Amino acid sequence: MQNNFQTSFDNKKFIQSYPPDFIIFVEPNINHHEHFKLSSIEKSQEKADIHFILVAHREFEDISFSKKVISFVGQNNFEKK
Repeated sequence: MQNNFQTSFDNKKFIQSYPPDFIIFVEPNINHHEHFKLSSIEKSQEKADIHFILVAHREFEDISFSKKVISFVGQNNFEKK
């Protein structure tokens, strides 16, 4: 039986089937990811139409998101300001 972490990486081919920069990944605590290109918070703010918050990093707490935010971490403070 696979755990959620393994299953999420099995989806990398699906994600990589999209054009570069179609899906923007931001991970403030690492500089490089083996499978995905990481971008800055600023680039995601500029380019993304929808932000998905998957981890409640403190770096995301004070950001004023100007576009739609879907949070999977139970925090509602990501609303448009």
